[in-house]
Amino acid sequence: MNPAFNLASRAVAASPLPGSLRVNRRLAQWLKFRVEGYIEIFSGKVEIGQGILTALAQIVAEELDVSLDQVRMMPASTSMSPDEAITSGSLSVQESGTALRHACAIGSSSTTICSIAMRPDRWRPSQPARIASSVCRSHVWI
Repeated sequence: MNPAFNLASRAVAASPLPGSLRVNRRLAQWLKFRVEGYIEIFSGKVEIGQGILTALAQIVAEELDVSLDQVRMMPASTSMSPDEAITSGSLSVQESGTALRHACAIGSSSTTICSIAMRPDRWRPSQPARIASSVCRSHVWI
């Protein structure tokens, strides 16, 4: 476990959430479904030559059953990205990867509209993606 997340709070310590979700509990911090047929992924990890963004994009594409070109990894930003403390090689895949996998599973299972929104061949107007985005904005793990 990332020592930066070894918090004294019992609520965080007792959380069954994986990886970085323990301290970044709002689904919209992690992903945004776009009506254009792609998904924006926010991670607090930065690419420093270890291939972390590619690995995380592959995890997201697999979990949502979409092609890799539908996944857009957004640059880490202190105002938009989840606070994931440090980027540290394979530990980044463990912490951020498990958090993203779980966030994507919740995003697509909260309503099938989330996964339909990512498959343009399965829907017509942009309404499903709007609904999916509102589901993702409002979901918070407690």
